[in-house]
Amino acid sequence: MSSKHITILLVQAVLACSACGGRDAKKADLGGRENEFQKKRVCAELGRQRLALDSRKQEEGVTPAVSGEWCYSTTLNTCIYSATVNIWVAPKDPNAMEQLALSMQSTVDLLTNRTLISANRTKSTRAELAEYETKRKELFDKCQ
Repeated sequence: MSSKHITILLVQAVLACSACGGRDAKKADLGGRENEFQKKRVCAELGRQRLALDSRKQEEGVTPAVSGEWCYSTTLNTCIYSATVNIWVAPKDPNAMEQLALSMQSTVDLLTNRTLISANRTKSTRAELAEYETKRKELFDKCQ
């Protein structure tokens, strides 16, 4: 075999190997995206469950009003849940309006159930609430 034929065979072999590697990389990428989709789906289910738990009425005359959001963070590899829970208490007088007894904000890692940040909205200063919101935004900015 001439050196010209050997060169052509080597080029074909290199191209064939790179094409095979490309297919494997595409399969790995597809598998990675599918895995990420599964994690996001599990996170969404955990978020819905936590929102339902936070919204549950604990006792007669006490009404929680909850707004929550969640996301899967690939950077942190966890599911982040953030909620504002307002606890309203019915007065003894049926003609009076409910009173806000407590307003809490918290952001939780749903996989470990660890509170990442929290703030008592009824007692915190504006600066403390702003700091909470900045940290919460930083965490949610890591979500996709």
